[in-house]
Amino acid sequence: MKTIDLCGTWQVRGATFYHGTTREFPKQNVPFVPSYPAPVPGTVQEALEHITGDVHYGHNVLNARFIEEQYWLYTRSFFLTQEDLVDNRIRLVFEGLDLAAYIYVNGQPAGAHKNFYYPCRLDVTQYVHVGENTLAVRLDSGMLEYSKKTAEHHYSVDDELAFMLRRQYARKPQNSYEWDWCPRCLTVGIYKPCYLEISSVFVNEASVMHKLSNDFSVAELHIRQFLDAPPHVPVKVVAQICETGARTSWEGVLEDRDHVRLDMKIQEPRLW
Repeated sequence: MKTIDLCGTWQVRGATFYHGTTREFPKQNVPFVPSYPAPVPGTVQEALEHITGDVHYGHNVLNARFIEEQYWLYTRSFFLTQEDLVDNRIRLVFEGLDLAAYIYVNGQPAGAHKNFYYPCRLDVTQYVHVGENTLAVRLDSGMLEYSKKTAEHHYSVDDELAFMLRRQYARKPQNSYEWDWCPRCLTVGIYKPCYLEISSVFVNEASVMHKLSNDFSVAELHIRQFLDAPPHVPVKVVAQICETGARTSWEGVLEDRDHVRLDMKIQEPRLW
């Protein structure tokens, strides 16, 4: 598998609605809307520190309140070769997006994601081409995304802030909305690494469950490795216990499954 790192410096601009709106996104040449260099991984709050000051000091978090009330567009480009596209698929991976995100590749909508805690993985093969490609991610803090949802029966009479922000719908840290030990700061950004994966088979999460014998002398491991592979492509999955060198493997095609299962045993396991 080949990986292309997309971390580094992107460009970010906000939709002020008076000068540039979301209807003009994901265009990069919106008039009168300034563009700023933005670190990825990072947040809009970090990118605009030269305007608001560091939100961790004094009352600067109040200077940055406007960030949660706008849409933001992150943009950059990447390059692909002819070799990258031969017999391969291209998957775009964001390990962390904050929060409501709409992703565009070469101006085409490639997908959406609305969960701070879960990675975003998109097959973008049909949207890319040889040479320079453009990537744009439209984000908001979640307040705009959920503003039209009903808050009835979802808030207490003493929590008017939850009623206004609809925070019960937002899959992001709830302390962002103010806690007893921190001020309100609804962050926006690409806050974890992002990259392109180039392969015919992609690896997703692995689930490992264990069962101990009654005398703790044997541990059984039940491994589920989740994969993203076409039904006709043969795959091989190998599991190894580093301490003992024991190995087991599985070969075949997934057909209508999205995972393979491997079982192993450890004699005299070292317990935590």
